[in-house]
Amino acid sequence: MRISLRTKLTSILAVPVLALVAVAARGVQHASADGHRSRVTADRIELSVAATTAASELARERALSATKLDQPPPAAPVTDDPDDATADDDDDSSGESTTTSALTSTTSTPPTTDATTAARQAELTHQRALTSHAVDALRARISRRGEAANLGSAPALDQLGRLGAAREAVDTGDRSANDVLGAYSEIIDPVLDLDQAVAGAGTAAMVGQLDAFQALSRALQDMVVERSLLHSAYARGTIDLATYHHLVDAVASQRIWLDLFERHAGATELARYSKALALPATTTVQQMQDAAVAAGAGGAVQGDASAWGRAMDDKIDALDEISDDTARALAQNASSQRAAAGASRGRALLLLLASLLFGGILLGLLQLFVLRPIGRIRAAADRAAHVALPAAIEAAHDQGPAAGRRLLAPLPDAGDRDLAALSQAFNSVQSTALALATDEADLRSKVNAVFVNFGRRTQDLVTRQLGHIDELETRTEDPDMLSDLFTLDHLATRLRRNAESLMVMAGAASPRPWSRPVSVVNVVRAAVAESMDYSRVDVEGVAQGAIAGIAANDVSHLLAELIDNALAFSPSEARVRMAGGWVESGQYLVTVSDAGAGMSTGQLAEANERISGSNVSDPGMSRYFGMYVVGRFARRHGIDVQLVPSRSSGATAEILLPDELMVGALAECQTTPGR
Repeated sequence: MRISLRTKLTSILAVPVLALVAVAARGVQHASADGHRSRVTADRIELSVAATTAASELARERALSATKLDQPPPAAPVTDDPDDATADDDDDSSGESTTTSALTSTTSTPPTTDATTAARQAELTHQRALTSHAVDALRARISRRGEAANLGSAPALDQLGRLGAAREAVDTGDRSANDVLGAYSEIIDPVLDLDQAVAGAGTAAMVGQLDAFQALSRALQDMVVERSLLHSAYARGTIDLATYHHLVDAVASQRIWLDLFERHAGATELARYSKALALPATTTVQQMQDAAVAAGAGGAVQGDASAWGRAMDDKIDALDEISDDTARALAQNASSQRAAAGASRGRALLLLLASLLFGGILLGLLQLFVLRPIGRIRAAADRAAHVALPAAIEAAHDQGPAAGRRLLAPLPDAGDRDLAALSQAFNSVQSTALALATDEADLRSKVNAVFVNFGRRTQDLVTRQLGHIDELETRTEDPDMLSDLFTLDHLATRLRRNAESLMVMAGAASPRPWSRPVSVVNVVRAAVAESMDYSRVDVEGVAQGAIAGIAANDVSHLLAELIDNALAFSPSEARVRMAGGWVESGQYLVTVSDAGAGMSTGQLAEANERISGSNVSDPGMSRYFGMYVVGRFARRHGIDVQLVPSRSSGATAEILLPDELMVGALAECQTTPGR
């Protein structure tokens, strides 16, 4: 007794087991997804903090480097010799050059500049160490998790590699301060872009904390720039145009970033920020900043550069503490998330292993008792549908139904009651499909035979009618009578073409082949003469060429169908244009253009599909019969026919004749392929 497929599935996949597997799979899915999100969030937050920190340290080094390059060289002692009195006296506290009279003094400049320069160099060296540490931390953070591959940090790494060259330019003094500032900016910008690329990681609270940290760090970078700019301005007593523009940009940027910080910072950070704003140093900074901005470009600024520097340092230090604490909090949150992700991943892996083991057992049972038999039946059914059944239908068409039935391959017995019934049902479907295909082929063959017979009889009658009309035309000289006979001649010619179209669609060969090549001009003229309203057709130019005689009549018939289509879809007063010529590929192109309303992209696609298709059972075949006739001729001779939009309005039929049809010389061409 065969056991049914339903019994096997019920025995193997019991309802409690299915429920357990579903719950376990859902738990694994959630645990894995949460763990992955936590790890990604932690990695991205750490990368964002590292990028922001590196950008901040680079900005501080940029400001100190610019200060070093803006400082005049130390003044040389002045001698009694007037020819040697060319040295400048540089006072670091004022930033101004001495006057010409001071240069003629016999006393030397006090050695305060050297001490100041040494202090600034020490400060720059210390800052470079901090910057290098931050840059190394960023590089390690990128390489640890491979963020360079999925967050686009390659530009940042590339620019960080040019930090050594920028420092060397500062030390040698070969480049101006503006050039060095530009070099540092090119390094900082991609680092800041990397910071923005990961700014959306984490929960809403962490995103807000991260945004606040980044905004405050950007504001501190602008403050460092402002400190350097106004220190030089207060030392000189004036603020030049370039310094003023940089100052305005830095102040505006500060306000934007501080507003962003206030929107995203937490209560603790805002409280500390309020205390920093209440410091006397912050008030001093604001007053001196307002005074410098109010002075305008080229204006005089009054104030102590040292006082400005001390106040600005106090303000920056206060905000720096907030930034550092926020960075540490972000790092702790990221570390906590990573630890939680590790624990969640461990639990998920254990649950996943148990689920995989259980699922493996179920899969083995399903494979053994269900999938393998179904696979055998499916493979046999595919072979029968794609190989055996088409071969049997073809054999039935050529040799009879008995030959087709011998080629049918029944599906194998699957060893299961339900699958065996399925195989038997499929075998019955095969037999029925073969019988239907055989009957359809017989019916189509009979219908085609009727069409061919009817077309030939019609063609014979029309040919006799055309001959009789020719005799009447030769015996009469009455112009009106000749005009009527010419009209009858034209209608009979079109009737013969319709009979030929019917024979062509039934599969018959061309009834009017020519033995010698026919010129393209004559083929085009014959097509125009057979169209329904030939007086509206303009032949604008046809290059010389010859078409093989065996295909000349078919090409003329094809062109006549396209001309009738163009005339039918054009206004009654519009003209249809024809042209022909050789193209660069060496083929011959004939175009038929109408001035109708045109066709949409979808309508053009449908029309081209009718031309290229071979389905004669289309319900719309009677309406678009001419297009199917064109397609049959095109496939018979390898002609490429396509409808495209015209340049102005309407549509254009492009007929590309293949090389094998363009044969013969014009001197050997026959006359126009006509009646």
